Amino acid sequence: MSSSFGRKSIIFSLEFLGLYTIIFVIIGLFHLSFAQIPLNIFGSEKYQLILSNQIISSAKWIAVCFLITLLIWIVRHSRDRWSIKDIGFKIKTSWGKDIWMGVVFFSLLFLVRFPLNVLVFPSLAELSSGTDFYNSLLTSSFPFLYIFMSFLFMALSSFGAAFWEEVLWRGYLQTLFTKKISPVTGFIMTAIIFGLGHYFTRPDWEKSGVLLALGVLLGGVFYGLAFYITQSLLVVGIMHFLSNICIDYPIMVYIGGNQRGAYMIISFLVLIALGVCLMDLKKIKLFWLRTKEIFISYGWKMIIIGIILGGIGVFYEWGKAWSRNLLQNNNPVLLAVILIVFSIMTMVLSFVLNKKGESND
Repeated sequence: MSSSFGRKSIIFSLEFLGLYTIIFVIIGLFHLSFAQIPLNIFGSEKYQLILSNQIISSAKWIAVCFLITLLIWIVRHSRDRWSIKDIGFKIKTSWGKDIWMGVVFFSLLFLVRFPLNVLVFPSLAELSSGTDFYNSLLTSSFPFLYIFMSFLFMALSSFGAAFWEEVLWRGYLQTLFTKKISPVTGFIMTAIIFGLGHYFTRPDWEKSGVLLALGVLLGGVFYGLAFYITQSLLVVGIMHFLSNICIDYPIMVYIGGNQRGAYMIISFLVLIALGVCLMDLKKIKLFWLRTKEIFISYGWKMIIIGIILGGIGVFYEWGKAWSRNLLQNNNPVLLAVILIVFSIMTMVLSFVLNKKGESND
């Protein structure tokens, strides 16, 4: 039995590494191809450039979401006949119910993560203080319509950036290991890679990197549990989106020089989150009961497998970040070739081992 779990873990870990590497290349290509569009089309005037960046960013992340979803569906449909529903796209569902559940579960996450958010908030603000977008919205020279449109496209971009991550981490990876190994393995592994992997992919975090990564890890825990409960990407997409937005707006106030105002906004958000949780205690109770269930129903072996696979995933994130820092600026073509070759090798090896295991069974 244990050898079967070990074999399946290796097979599907290789598949994930290959698929994730290709996705990393796709996102890199999109960043490069979209980078010069605002300047070429909209001109270099500052307010035009900033707004156009948000428009292009929104379009980019929507396109990335579509391509990643399509790629994941093709791979999983060819291997195990997955439908789009298996990834978390619930076609026949109550959108209002899922959106509200996302708001409730986000509110719970916001309250739990509040002490850590306050601790790392100055570091986040310092990281954001040099960006043109934040700085531009703090000046009074731009028209209201421009500011409104910038906020609108920033929200669209934030949702797109959040949603593709949920398609990959919860819709694909967590579902894959939940189906093939166990729910607790998929949940723990995904949370570890998602959270601690950010430490290596964000070199600008510097000294506060560990605390910031722990905050993302905590978010990954709640996203994973919410997806396990609802099986809906819309729920976790809303949670992830609100997490991004509720960080962005206090940051703008903070770097504008009003530190007290920023913390007042955070305190106000805490009160709103508390009110939402009190409004729907049934969903909060459901969250805790299903959390208890996922750990009690599966043995320590499954938990340990999840931790080990999560650790391997974090090591992979370190290797990816190291290779990117080494080659991205000097020879990006070589980096892309190395990643594509690695992806093909791991995908083929996963396919061969899977076929060999099926023949032995």
